[in-house]
Amino acid sequence: MHRRKALSMRRRLMIFAFMAAVVPLLIAAETRRVDASEPFPVFTGDEFTDLFGGLDLPGTDPVGTPPSITGDGDADSRIRSIAEGRGYELRPEMVAGVEWIDGEELHGLVADAWASLRSAAARDGIDLELVSGYRSVDDQRGIFRTELDSEGTARIGRPYTLSEIAAGDADSAIDSVLRYHSIPGYSKHHTGYAIDITMQGFDLSDFADTRGFDWLSADNYHNAKQHGFVPSYPPGARDQGPVPEPWEYVWVGKRTIICRGEGGFQPDLDADESAVPPERAEPAGGPSRFVPVDAARAFDTRTDDSPHGPLCAGEEFDFRIAGIGQVPDNGVSAVVLNVTMTETVDPGFVTVWPTGTPRPTVSSVNATRSGQTVPNLVTVPVGVEGRISFYTLSGTHLIADVFGYYEESETAQAGRMRTVNPQRVADTRTPESPEGFVEPGDTRRIDVLTAADLSADDVSAVVLNLTATQSTGPGFVTVTPHDRDGGGTSNLNVDQPGQTAANLVITPVAPDGTVDLVVSPHNGTHLIVDVFGYFTSDGHGGEPTSGLFVPLPPERTFDTRSESEPSGQIGGRETMTALVAPAAGIPADAAAAVFNLTVTGPSGPGHITAWPSASDQPEVSNVNVTEAGETRANAAILAVDDTGRLAVFSHTGAHVLADVFGYYTP
Repeated sequence: MHRRKALSMRRRLMIFAFMAAVVPLLIAAETRRVDASEPFPVFTGDEFTDLFGGLDLPGTDPVGTPPSITGDGDADSRIRSIAEGRGYELRPEMVAGVEWIDGEELHGLVADAWASLRSAAARDGIDLELVSGYRSVDDQRGIFRTELDSEGTARIGRPYTLSEIAAGDADSAIDSVLRYHSIPGYSKHHTGYAIDITMQGFDLSDFADTRGFDWLSADNYHNAKQHGFVPSYPPGARDQGPVPEPWEYVWVGKRTIICRGEGGFQPDLDADESAVPPERAEPAGGPSRFVPVDAARAFDTRTDDSPHGPLCAGEEFDFRIAGIGQVPDNGVSAVVLNVTMTETVDPGFVTVWPTGTPRPTVSSVNATRSGQTVPNLVTVPVGVEGRISFYTLSGTHLIADVFGYYEESETAQAGRMRTVNPQRVADTRTPESPEGFVEPGDTRRIDVLTAADLSADDVSAVVLNLTATQSTGPGFVTVTPHDRDGGGTSNLNVDQPGQTAANLVITPVAPDGTVDLVVSPHNGTHLIVDVFGYFTSDGHGGEPTSGLFVPLPPERTFDTRSESEPSGQIGGRETMTALVAPAAGIPADAAAAVFNLTVTGPSGPGHITAWPSASDQPEVSNVNVTEAGETRANAAILAVDDTGRLAVFSHTGAHVLADVFGYYTP
């Protein structure tokens, strides 16, 4: 690992003391889980070593045939078998991208990261020193042969002969050398991605007792991770080759760390792509009118032209939504997106918020299992430079479709929200829907306005809750007026047979007051449509300052899991109420508000319904769950009455959370 003579007994005992102190800490870390506040995953010793072992490193080539150690095939085979039994692996060798730094050769990516790490340590008063970088196979051969000869001299008064090595007489000596030194072809230093470091004035073997090591290793090596480094041979790892070496680190890159190595080596984003703008900005908070647009896909991380690949656990990225589709470059206070998690790695959630503001403790979309596809309609204020930010707790692909935006306006005729008494306008399961079940690839046209007793002259877009149930398999539904193209977007996804899932939809209507529900070719399903409100057109009368949207920084307004009112699970077929105005930025006189309602920990299949508490419970639903323990979210635009309270009915026992994203003026 490093260019030194065999370690003295005193220094070996120091390393054993280091192992005794740190191993329990790493074993304890095995029980820790990543939470939303941690920028990096927490790794065990084995996970650290596995992270580097599975990477295809840029600028390296596989060694292929194991190189010679002694020049004798039988002796080499004996040595190699002992090394591999300890966990040593054949390593690739650096062939391109070499840079010199501090008198050592490293791959250019690693040289830049080392310079960054060294500077960060210096800012905290710690002088780190680079002792060793790239090492050739020939250099490693010389080191190993020298150490083995020294071990033989110490044991039998002379170096072991090749025949003694081949016969197994030197096995104990070989194993002793392998505790600290690799055989040629098996050193991580061959890659140009490994570094040996210490503090100035200290030997490598003393590094574990320095402030420099404390700084690097604290909080599961947080400072090392910040610059893309992880420990090369950490305590707590099994069969990794040498004993733990507190001085050796390997560079894998921050994104690879965040991704836990999923998908192999993940190149770090350029600073321009990954950095949050330095200035902090509150989102536009003035009254705004809604402008529906032709549906357009903003991005899909599964495609080659996406601005970002799959998001990994704990990762954030910013996206400029201004200028996408019909969204203008300026004057936009908030956007309405359908955000879909797909090919999820683990249970988790996605948060969407305005760039340049602190990430809020809210969720926008929730997934409860790996391989899931789940959407949610998100209304999010626009932040710095027309950007919005995404965070995911677990690995996932993301799809974002844009359906409209809010532009700042003190008065307006078009684009003002009008809530209606929520009502069901279509249900293909009932006799009133003679066409019944919607077959794969079919389109069902719904006369929304007539059913809701609205006039096409008054309406620019409607607010619907669309539910798919009794689906035959995975697929999606797109909602669009028949005189417009759906733009390759989707509004609702189901990903397993028999699932019941709902999603809020804001869509323009055709001149005849209808919308088309287009089912994908992959599945058939029953469909249910509930109407919750509409946005006015230019021909609509009424007060021009009423019903304008005021975006708010996303904030949780209630959570029945907390000790604050309302507290405790809602029982099956029971109703609870929660104060939402004045609260979380919603004034007492607000006409309506935009919520994200999340159901979690349900005791079985069912749904919740939310409405202003002074009114009668409507025969509609807001969020549906298919199985016990599921977590599911859905947006809702709900009227606010004089009591300022929402009533929430739960068909099954469940906890309910509500996050608020803005309100509409009275």
